Amino acid sequence: MNIFGRLKNTAPVIIVLALLPLFLISPFSVSSSEDEVIKSNQKVTTQDNAAILSQKIREIYKEVRPVALVSPEGLREWQSFLGQDEDDSYKDDHLFILILEKGEETLLWIQVTKFETQADRSRIKKAKGSKLIKAVLRKKEIIIEKNDFGAEETGLILSEILRSIENKKKLLGIKAF
Repeated sequence: MNIFGRLKNTAPVIIVLALLPLFLISPFSVSSSEDEVIKSNQKVTTQDNAAILSQKIREIYKEVRPVALVSPEGLREWQSFLGQDEDDSYKDDHLFILILEKGEETLLWIQVTKFETQADRSRIKKAKGSKLIKAVLRKKEIIIEKNDFGAEETGLILSEILRSIENKKKLLGIKAF
């Protein structure tokens, strides 16, 4: 099952989480001091999520950098498909990672393109749409300049990308550096 299929299965959870703030500010909510505690916990959770996303992006960079193809211009490139199956012909999500190192910072583009099978030709797939994460990696920080994925979707897709890279490296017999 691809990442987009899994997101459809999590829709009820997302709806419940989206409605939770409406309940918390209703007349039936808990006292205001407890509201402040809840809000402070939500801020920590948001900061934790940003730290986790930054960590996943850095892990993806560390996995891809040593094994990516290097162009004469110095760009590092990695392409694969997302999913667990070894046969890429059944996968619908294409992964393209581009790394450009310049001075003290590294630019990282992660693009996921969704393909759909043509109705009249089952072996031919057509690009349905692409989503991009663009990040700047520095020694101690990561700045996400662009993210086309939703907040919940980003963590899932980054985990799926990391798993896909590790599986592809294992399949190709590439050892960890």
